[in-house]
Amino acid sequence: MQKDLPIYNYVMLDDKTGIDVISFVSEAAMEETFVALSAETPIVQLAKDKTRYELTAPVIVPERLIRRNNIKGGPGYAKFSAAETDRVRSQFMRTGRIDLANTEHDDARPVDAQLVELWAIEDPQRDKSAALGFKNLPKGTLMATYRVNDPQYWADYVETSKVTGFSLQGNFGVVPVTLAAEVPDPLDVLIKAIIDELLPTEKSGKKSL
Repeated sequence: MQKDLPIYNYVMLDDKTGIDVISFVSEAAMEETFVALSAETPIVQLAKDKTRYELTAPVIVPERLIRRNNIKGGPGYAKFSAAETDRVRSQFMRTGRIDLANTEHDDARPVDAQLVELWAIEDPQRDKSAALGFKNLPKGTLMATYRVNDPQYWADYVETSKVTGFSLQGNFGVVPVTLAAEVPDPLDVLIKAIIDELLPTEKSGKKSL
């Protein structure tokens, strides 16, 4: 993390903002990759059996900093708070395109897939995500499972690791975060304590060394 760059919180401004669609990408901003749950390929009988494949991965990891090269006119970091992540989840289930997905944020490259599960981690140690192999994900992490209905897409993109994670696509506002107010600098705290201790003595006309 580059300490001199500003940090922003992503926020939904109204019901028209938030996640629009989830994209299958090669490099997820949340830096977590898929757990791929593939069913055994059945023996094809008159082309009536369908293969079901599922992908699970985080969509939002609360408080995880995401480097952005152009945010508010320059480089910086952005993140979602745990509270905002929960709002985003509720909004997406109400108004998002849960029956659609695309590849690399390109609507011209749709994925024949459907969202079958969307949940927030409540207990990181006991959550299903831990059983699937996801470690150190905090409470409030937004997880998703998609079923890929196109075996050819699975073979061409998932098995070859051309897509490895989820990335949300939508519109959000950004609000600056004042880290100094959230995490005081230890040196500033020490200096303030020394000044506070000296002030009463100075008012009485005495100087303490």
